Amino acid sequence: MKLFVVGGLTKKVAAAAALAAEKGLGERAAFTGPLPTAEYLRRVAVLDIGLALFHLTSANQRYVVPLKMFDYMGVGVPAVVSDFPSMRRIAVEGCGCAVPADSRDPASIRAAVDGLVRDPDRRRAMAAAAVRCFEATYCWERQEEALRASHPVFGGS
Repeated sequence: MKLFVVGGLTKKVAAAAALAAEKGLGERAAFTGPLPTAEYLRRVAVLDIGLALFHLTSANQRYVVPLKMFDYMGVGVPAVVSDFPSMRRIAVEGCGCAVPADSRDPASIRAAVDGLVRDPDRRRAMAAAAVRCFEATYCWERQEEALRASHPVFGGS
C-alpha cells in the first residue's frame, strides 16, 4: 500500500512529507503539492481509495462537508470519511460511496482502509455509486437547480 497525497497547501504538504520521512515511510509516500484543478482531478481519479479525514476543531466542521469528498464522488473514488453527521448522511448512508472512520483513531482508519482494500468488488460498487449520486444530486448543475428552486430571490416560487 502506498500513500499518494494529491494537492494541498505547500506548507502542509512539506510537513506531511517530513512526517512520512521521519516515520520511515518516505519510499511509500508521494506528494504532488498544489495543482491546477483539472490536473488535480486527473490525479485524484487514479486513487483506489480516497481519504477525507479531518480533525474536529470547530462545530462548523462537524456539519460542513469538505469539497474533497465531492471531488472523490465526482471522479468515482470510494472514500473513507470522518464520522461526522453530514459526511455520514451524504456519503455513507445517502450515496453508499464511503465508509466512516474516527479520524483521531488510527485503528479505526486502518480498519476502514483494510476493509476496502480486501474487497475490490465493494470498491467498484462504491465507485459507481459515487458517480451516480454525484451526477444526480451533488454536481454543480443539480445544486444550481436546487438553489434556484429554493427561494424567490433565485427564481423559485
